[in-house]
Amino acid sequence: MATRTIELVYDNHSHMQVTADSVLDGDDAHKHQLRLEDEVVRLEDGRRRYTCPYCLEPLSIRGSTDRIYHFAHPRNPGAECPYRSGFVLSKDEWEALSYNGAKESAAHRQVKSWIAESLRADRNIAADSVVEDERMQSWRDRSKWRKPDVRASRDGKTLVFEAQLSTTFVATIAARRKFYLGEGALLFWIFREFTLSESEMRFSERDVFYNNNWNIFAIDAHSVEASRQAGELQLWCRWQEPVAQGGSIQYRWHKKLVGFSELTLDFGRQRAFYFDFEAALKEANAKLMGEKAAAFHEERRARQFENRPYISPRVEAKLDTDIAVWLGLEARYATMSSDLERVWIAADEATKFSTRRVQDYAYAVLAPYLRAACPTAPKTLEGREDLRLILGALISLRLGRIVGSRAVNLKHLEDMVFGAAFGYYSVFWYAAGIHGRLSDIGYDVRDSIASRNYGIYRQKKNDNDEVRTADFDRAFYILFPELQPAR
Repeated sequence: MATRTIELVYDNHSHMQVTADSVLDGDDAHKHQLRLEDEVVRLEDGRRRYTCPYCLEPLSIRGSTDRIYHFAHPRNPGAECPYRSGFVLSKDEWEALSYNGAKESAAHRQVKSWIAESLRADRNIAADSVVEDERMQSWRDRSKWRKPDVRASRDGKTLVFEAQLSTTFVATIAARRKFYLGEGALLFWIFREFTLSESEMRFSERDVFYNNNWNIFAIDAHSVEASRQAGELQLWCRWQEPVAQGGSIQYRWHKKLVGFSELTLDFGRQRAFYFDFEAALKEANAKLMGEKAAAFHEERRARQFENRPYISPRVEAKLDTDIAVWLGLEARYATMSSDLERVWIAADEATKFSTRRVQDYAYAVLAPYLRAACPTAPKTLEGREDLRLILGALISLRLGRIVGSRAVNLKHLEDMVFGAAFGYYSVFWYAAGIHGRLSDIGYDVRDSIASRNYGIYRQKKNDNDEVRTADFDRAFYILFPELQPAR
């Protein structure tokens, strides 16, 4: 009685490995239609539709008296096969046989030829460096080697290409990645075709796609011709772009024919990509966080206005909207330092809005971000004139001119910080040194006001360390990155 012992077959029409169950599911009529179709294919081109992924022998569909339909090898096979011989193989050995078998298909040979032809058309790749199916032996351990489909050299770097048509086990992908990483080479997985629907992506495609910064490459006759015309390797690239929309991150598919010079080569992480998904995702998340923070801020302001009946909430909200449009403020860590500086300068030049109101609005927008990294940062500048003063003072030191305060010059600004923001005086003194403003303030003159104030501060701090206000330290590092190495 026949049993279904062959679990995996190679479909020469779809150019992929499929399970026997997926082909032989259905009623008897379906199976007999498949049998006839298989014979028609054999008569037309001399080969069967299905082959064994291990020994590459053609397979036929047979059935037994008890209606168990199965795939079978030829009665007189030309090669030994683990399926037929009953060899006991490990999981890795089975996967290696399957992978190597798939590489011998006509479709695989076509893709391999396209890759080599495109590389030879690239003016930056030496034609004699392009080799197919040649063993690459490890220079670290001579007992280890791989045989990539195509290998070439560009700018002194070794590039290896594997044509990917069928299911490749993640263990095979990982093993090859590890080998080429150790050899200083960069591995490209090249597909013949793949879907733009994430739900329909095969596991092997996902293993490559998600680990290649959400980029995946393909080749066809059109891209080969484009390589010849451009004098540079051209590949189809598909990627997903993350976009903040409707309160969540949405992913949009894109497709483009890209040249090799447009790719980012990351040898250390074994990646090559056209679109930097990770950077785009970080930016989209920052934008989303900004939208949520702004919504939270507006909701909080609305609750606060309910307790202030003498000010019209509608008028207050409109004024803030006008300020937001005027400033064009977009709060996120990547631009927060420049945004704060821009706001403090804009506040000095404001005619429609008061300086304090512009500063208050900007800080309220930035506060949720600052508090995420520095929980001790206050929610508002209300009642915190010391903080308002030191923020303006640090920006003034960076610019070399006064913004955001009534100080006449940097010497006057130092004295104001000493008197009204004493807890932050050490921050001011350190920033003055970072920006080369010590002599402008007078710290280099022994009997100057600045030197006297600094001496008093040091004495008080030595007597009691709590005179230094530390609630904003981590926030300072975000707003003024140049201060980070010191305090």
